[in-house]
Amino acid sequence: MMALIGHVLRWRPLPLLVAVFLAGCSDSAQEGAVETSPPAGYAAYEAQIAALQAAWGGVAVTDPATLPLSGSARYDGVLRLDSETAAGNVLLDGALVLDVAFASDSLSGSAGGFISQGEVPYDGTLTIANGVIDRQADTSVGYTFLADLTGALTGEGETLNYAITLNGDFLGLQAGAVAGVLQGQVVHAAGSGLVLGDFLAAQ
Repeated sequence: MMALIGHVLRWRPLPLLVAVFLAGCSDSAQEGAVETSPPAGYAAYEAQIAALQAAWGGVAVTDPATLPLSGSARYDGVLRLDSETAAGNVLLDGALVLDVAFASDSLSGSAGGFISQGEVPYDGTLTIANGVIDRQADTSVGYTFLADLTGALTGEGETLNYAITLNGDFLGLQAGAVAGVLQGQVVHAAGSGLVLGDFLAAQ
């Protein structure tokens, strides 16, 4: 499973997640571009996360007050879910696309191509909507943006319906990447459970 340390933990600890994702923030780290074409499997997604982490894991959170007042940006990366189901926790990685409109302080996007830790594909797409940027956010205690993440994924004979809140920050002086955490609920045939997760994406 996954773990978030550094600035991500200011939202809430994630005790169910146990593998390092973000290693912290530092102004001295190098910012770099990483190829983000969708991988072919869970292990490939994890390799993509590792490459993004190597480039962005030590880069400082962008001051929200310095974000552009116009224009837009697209971020591509990986979104990871740890879903509590009747059969146990299901770990899923998927390809994340996040579109940001700085002029309206809004964001939207989607996540799809999900594959389980056992390399089983899950059909469906999760939609990012109602995203808003808070240019007054204190990033030492809160996040720069939030959005809804909803939709259904089907795999291994089960359909999982998600209602999630996504929280994140921009990284670097030029807002070259985004990172954050998510938490919500998954509804399945046997009831419902908790969903935790994280994401990292770059332009």
